Amino acid sequence: MSFQEDGYWVARGILDPIADVQPLQLAVHRLVDELLQIYGESAGNARFGKRLALLLEKSRGRAMDHIDPVLNLYLPDYKWQPDYPTAQVKELFQHMRNAKILDVLEQFIGPEIAVSPIYHFNLKLGTHDRLGGKKIQMLPIDRRWLNEFQTGRTGWHADAHYEFQDAHNSDAITVWTPLSRATRDTSCLQVIPGSHHNDAWREPPSEATPDAAVSLETQPGDVVFMDHRLLHAAPPNRASKEVRYSCNVRYLPIGQANGRPFLPGFIARSHAQPDTELADYEKWRDVWAAALQNLVRCELPLPKSANLSLRDAEKVTQRWKQLAPDEDGWLRLRESPSRPLPIRLLRRSIATLRLLRAVLFRYRRAP
Repeated sequence: MSFQEDGYWVARGILDPIADVQPLQLAVHRLVDELLQIYGESAGNARFGKRLALLLEKSRGRAMDHIDPVLNLYLPDYKWQPDYPTAQVKELFQHMRNAKILDVLEQFIGPEIAVSPIYHFNLKLGTHDRLGGKKIQMLPIDRRWLNEFQTGRTGWHADAHYEFQDAHNSDAITVWTPLSRATRDTSCLQVIPGSHHNDAWREPPSEATPDAAVSLETQPGDVVFMDHRLLHAAPPNRASKEVRYSCNVRYLPIGQANGRPFLPGFIARSHAQPDTELADYEKWRDVWAAALQNLVRCELPLPKSANLSLRDAEKVTQRWKQLAPDEDGWLRLRESPSRPLPIRLLRRSIATLRLLRAVLFRYRRAP
């Protein structure tokens, strides 16, 4: 199998399940438990799936704003609470900088490696715990499809499709790390080899699994490397009470467009300029806090990738390179917001109208 030809490679057992994977597993559990307390609940020693389902039910899906802000900040009612537990945990930062992962990436994209701001915790609840019926109806309508995407079935797509157009030709790689076993029963990744070539990735197949699809069963310790243009999916988790969860992080050569210029990436490895590497977890956490605070204060609603031409995408990317060329630039947004006050007020009005429209639409669609 060739990464260049097939668009993916499964690195079996490159991570130590105890030293490398378990800290991130525990961090995800801790994040769910801390958020449960925020929403006035405590599940004690209950199974992880039960605790996660309870969190999603009690928060009406809003807990995912903190577990997966990269995706949720497009929602009209997205909120960032600076005093809430955050997905920017130390264990995730250490995982992003794991030398074993970076060594493999060097073979594919070279020694100048940036971490994209696009990352996700993927959580697939078992059949016993998935929200359904009245519990689904309790979620705001714009969060129902997101709940399915984040905890149920993930349809066929290429990650590049959700990036700005100027990032489509970047040499970005999605690094998918299972934090639990991922089998055909528990929702393992499915990929279509070679679909990253030409424009094949722009046209996802129907819901039916194509004959060319390959199921990638993995265990903690394995890592899947995928071209960001590769078509992939994940079926529902058919296990009863077992959660399939994973972490995926995108990497690309330093200087290439990452598809989310309004969020902070960082340099994980540079042989040419090692002093530019970010090794300070606290600074990374503070940079993300500054960026999310600025987006909520100044930039929401955000432009969606499908609504931007290549030329407009390049303009947006260039603007953010000027606003925040480095970590200190992101931190300066706290004192010097990215928009002047009149524009901020206008954008807040637009965001409020979007929220009201979403609420009205929800009630009109309610059974």
